[in-house]
Amino acid sequence: MTGESSSLPPVTPPLPWQHAAWERLLASRKGGSLPHALLLAGLPGTGCERFALALARYLLCAAPVQGTNCGDCKACRLTASGAHGDFLILEPTGKGQVIPVGQVRDAIAFGAQTPGLGQCKVLLIAPAERMNAAAANALLKTLEEPPANTYLLLVTGAESRLPATVRSRCQVLRFPVPAEDDCLSWLAEGRDQEAARQALALAAGRPLRAAELLQEGELATATKQRAAVEALLGGRAAAPAVDAALADLPLDAFLELLVRVLQDALRTLSPAALRSPRGQGLFACLDEVQGAARAVAAGANPQPELARATLLGGLEARLGERAADARLRSVFSPVTRL
Repeated sequence: MTGESSSLPPVTPPLPWQHAAWERLLASRKGGSLPHALLLAGLPGTGCERFALALARYLLCAAPVQGTNCGDCKACRLTASGAHGDFLILEPTGKGQVIPVGQVRDAIAFGAQTPGLGQCKVLLIAPAERMNAAAANALLKTLEEPPANTYLLLVTGAESRLPATVRSRCQVLRFPVPAEDDCLSWLAEGRDQEAARQALALAAGRPLRAAELLQEGELATATKQRAAVEALLGGRAAAPAVDAALADLPLDAFLELLVRVLQDALRTLSPAALRSPRGQGLFACLDEVQGAARAVAAGANPQPELARATLLGGLEARLGERAADARLRSVFSPVTRL
């Protein structure tokens, strides 16, 4: 969400593939039954944050027009500039990139205040799974009994990592990866359609991530990075060369790429091939990489160069039918035991 609440255009509509969910919420709002605590859940890059921002601006707008914020009233001008006193966004901070209990307590105090512009107050927490345990516990009473005219919007890309006590106190709105036809026209607007289709495939169907890849030079780079991993799995490249090709990727993006390529490789195999040594090796590699990704998402902070070299070396060892590299497990073991 960083930066999304400042220098916004006058109007923030939902994305095209979100219209059905949007219309349901508008109907609830008009009927007086809009939940005061909403959990918006979907993979990063599918637009949950955008939906939450559109909803926040709609709720704060003095005179919505055709189902979106009007863009002209004082509230819309303030949300566009990031200066609306009735709108608060909580995001991870600090080295550990967590939302600490102090931030949540300040947000609870914010929610208890009378709206300054006479409409309502909106608290947006994204990504909500980054609240630490104390922060999540501190929020429970407010989720269960929100102050009058206060809406809490929690956005998560990892719903299972939120405590059940938080999830049970929210109405959950889940956003699946949209169908290609539902988002391709938006993605291809002003762009080459084939490039948009290619970017969408590289982004595993997530349109906002695909839009990032379509920035100058990004699509070619992402294509080369995926090709490097595929070459490693196919025995056409050695781990050090692939490591060099992926050196600029942040660790979470590196792990995401490995997971996607391994999953795609498994999908191409027949049932018999899945039981073969190669199929079993792919499964084992996928388990290891997904475990590493979960550890990083939970706050692990391994040395990126060592983690990358170890994981790629393990892939090469397993898929080259050599002994598995024991380091593949040891890099993340101190974290996974927590």
